[in-house]
Amino acid sequence: MVTRVQIIVAAIFLVACVGLLFLHPSKQQPGPGNDPQSQCEARGLWWDPMDKICAVPTPLATITGHQAKSQ
Repeated sequence: MVTRVQIIVAAIFLVACVGLLFLHPSKQQPGPGNDPQSQCEARGLWWDPMDKICAVPTPLATITGHQAKSQ
């Protein structure tokens, strides 16, 4: 026998599932200058296509603490 609590829980679950179908983020159409790579490069950062992340370029001298040799 189905109890009133089970019906209420099932109804809440179904309402939440249907709500999630309609609450999705709007997708912007990628275009010139609208894709993440173009936005990253426009800010002067590095785009990593493998991991799809925007990274800050760091000079090797900053990491090692050594000064760059002049040539």
